[in-house]
Amino acid sequence: MKRGSRLYFIEVKTVSREPRKMGTLRGKSDSGVRPEENMHRRKIQRMNRAIQTYLLDHRVSRDTEWQIDLACVYLDFSSHRATVELLENIVL
Repeated sequence: MKRGSRLYFIEVKTVSREPRKMGTLRGKSDSGVRPEENMHRRKIQRMNRAIQTYLLDHRVSRDTEWQIDLACVYLDFSSHRATVELLENIVL
């Protein structure tokens, strides 16, 4: 995504959880894992390689600012609802 002169690379992680937890962001899923816990060092390294390839392929200026954001999606299948939380600039 591009907003202004900054590029945003957004990773989406999704978990399902019990309905009683839907009102609480950063709650644990049914499996006990929060979406952001699935953003491991290795995943970030792979994303950085993909981003560098994108920047080179699209001849993006080295001066262009970019960041990685994480969209945490919590699914509640019983109520057919989803809650999304955006964690911005997760890698400094």
